Amino acid sequence: MQLQACGETRPQVRDLPDSVEWTPPMQQTEQSQETTSPIFVDADNGNDHASGDVVRTLQEAVRRTLAKPKDARTVVMHGGVHRVNETIKLGPEHSGLRVVNAPGETAIISGAVPLTLAWEPLQGENNVFYATGVRSQLPSGVALEALRVSEKANEGIPLLTKRATRARYPNGDPETMMRVNSLDGFVTASTTWSPPKDAPDAETVVVEPSDWPSVEWPASQGARQPWTGMGAAGQFHIGVGGTCVDVTPPAGYWCASDAPRNITRHSAPSGVHVTRENLPNFPYKNATGAVVFAWRPYHWYTNMWRVGGTRSSNQDDESTELWFSHGGYQGGEGETTGAEWFIENVREELDAPNEWFYDETSDTLFYVVNGTATMDSLVFEAVVVKSFVDVRGTSSNPVTDVSVSGIVFRDTAPTYLDVHGLPSGGDWALHKGGAITAVGVRGLRIESSLFARIDGNAIYLGGYARDVVVDGNEFVWIGGTAIASWGDTSTALDESGRRKPLADPIGPDGRSGEQPRGTVIANNLAHEVGIYQKQSSFYFQAISALTQISGNVVFNGPRAHINFNDGFGGGDVIADNLLANSCRESGDHGPFNSWDRVPYIHNLRGKSSVIPVFRNVHNNLVLATYQSQEAFDTDDGSSYYYFHDNVELFADTGFKSDFGGRENKQWGNIYAYVNACWHLCCGTDWIYANAFRSNVCVFKNPDGYASTCDSKIAPNTWDVGNNRLFTKSGDLNVCNMTLQQWVAGGHDVGTTVSAWPTDADLIAWSRELLGM
Repeated sequence: MQLQACGETRPQVRDLPDSVEWTPPMQQTEQSQETTSPIFVDADNGNDHASGDVVRTLQEAVRRTLAKPKDARTVVMHGGVHRVNETIKLGPEHSGLRVVNAPGETAIISGAVPLTLAWEPLQGENNVFYATGVRSQLPSGVALEALRVSEKANEGIPLLTKRATRARYPNGDPETMMRVNSLDGFVTASTTWSPPKDAPDAETVVVEPSDWPSVEWPASQGARQPWTGMGAAGQFHIGVGGTCVDVTPPAGYWCASDAPRNITRHSAPSGVHVTRENLPNFPYKNATGAVVFAWRPYHWYTNMWRVGGTRSSNQDDESTELWFSHGGYQGGEGETTGAEWFIENVREELDAPNEWFYDETSDTLFYVVNGTATMDSLVFEAVVVKSFVDVRGTSSNPVTDVSVSGIVFRDTAPTYLDVHGLPSGGDWALHKGGAITAVGVRGLRIESSLFARIDGNAIYLGGYARDVVVDGNEFVWIGGTAIASWGDTSTALDESGRRKPLADPIGPDGRSGEQPRGTVIANNLAHEVGIYQKQSSFYFQAISALTQISGNVVFNGPRAHINFNDGFGGGDVIADNLLANSCRESGDHGPFNSWDRVPYIHNLRGKSSVIPVFRNVHNNLVLATYQSQEAFDTDDGSSYYYFHDNVELFADTGFKSDFGGRENKQWGNIYAYVNACWHLCCGTDWIYANAFRSNVCVFKNPDGYASTCDSKIAPNTWDVGNNRLFTKSGDLNVCNMTLQQWVAGGHDVGTTVSAWPTDADLIAWSRELLGM
């Protein structure tokens, strides 16, 4: 909570796993064991090769359930560590499968395999040990990209297997280095970056409302015509090919050289120039295979690259270029340079406790032990899978009624250098996968489980998905996003079915229903998310609709906790959540963020339309600390939102509407200790039909209330009134006069200003509003 910034004593930092244990559910859900005749999984005493109902592996248990009727496919997992060294694939034939823990037992599904190693001290390097013979213990074709270390006494305790850190500069534990300073562990010295690789221009596709004459599709925005597409009106833009050959599919909003938002097309630096000033241990004997992580300027996301090698620099500073062979596609919008950065997987940087390096050529693993530990007290595990379960069907033949309850999912390998795509018109790029991946499903339930130290996304929902429930889980130390949802549209670009140049279902027409709809995200606890990819969230959605997000407690993330990448469909509800400590490492964002840069056709309003069903955001408690610019950042055309009865503290601004944002209605909210109630930006004459009524604003800044002063706002499009304002002095000037004079002139009717309320009053108002 940044108590040190308030002059308060900061509590002693404790390692969370030492003080918190995860408790498995005592009760199984739905049917009892007796009526389902389950298959039991016992990692120590089961037998995959004998007849009976007690097996050793989850893979064998799943196979044996196929012989049972759909309503009797239950797998009960006993306590212990259950190793999964390749992804378990479930299809429609597995419908009805239930996987539960034995009551009160901690069943851990781990993507790591234990290593049996003969460690030797490395002469001349303090506390550095080495061992050979790793490759033969890994599954065929699997590279060692992640390592876990634990004390032998803690085997089987879910949260006490820790990430080891690949040898890096500057030193830093990715789980904890942002606790005090978000740039700890990054090179902050001025650095030169190689420009992006040359690429031809993408083929730009512009779809007009006239291409879909039977669709409700406004062509204008206020007085603006033709409109650019932001705010559920106007043109649909997409680019195919060009700089986007590095993503799958090779297309997206940011691929076109003239996307309406007009920032930077999708691109990234092709190398970094290094000297001993920014890498003191350079030159390296062999930099090939190193990985560079870098913030995009303004801290919107992080890019990652694999180093292909070194070559002489064309700069005047006697630097050497590390050129990139792979990566740089982890963000949607591009950038020609990088900001703060670090490098890892380099032998010469092996110098801090808990760091490791694997030399593939000699098959040698190196590890730096803490001076208080001994190698024979430690257990080493190689992480070998990226996804535990892939549930995959189609809209015509979905996988139905699969459920998971009471399971610990721990340790998957990183996916930040795997294939990414550009979902819709927001800023994100995303890997289409997770520890649990589900595409073409109906009635999937993931409940009362723990996801810990997942190096990519924890849960990924793609394509057709109906009535998925994610309820009562905990997500902690997630490398990417906890829950991601990304649907498909179609290839049609007009009503005649014109497709070229699209080869993938990413056009404007989403009426086929090939999206997640009706997903319930409820009663989850999520914290320490975004360990590797900083453009990450507790929940992310693109081309998804009718989502219910309620009763969740979310804190400690690098960027927004909830992120909507587009305005497709609508009908989403965000209610009764506690959102705290977002934007710990980034800016220009808030605990909730959305974009709406391209219109999409749907039928959720009973007719074909690009206008979404209103989204309803209410009764949330939002502690917008760190770099939260707004509590609710409805950015770049975001439209058709109801925000009411929320309590928000500490953001710079309550909410934003910009670049064509329309139909955003605010009422009954409390915005406390803000500089401004709202931020209308970037062409206020584009903004249409917004409202801010009957809200409470407690200002840090006595000039934080703009009322309806902006002459560029079209008449009758900005409805403001009946707000209760509070300043330190009890005075407020608006439009070059006192608020009282402004209101007496017939403006902002019913709005008042008073001196700051007491803390007790503010707490009482908040409790009443939230029903506490």
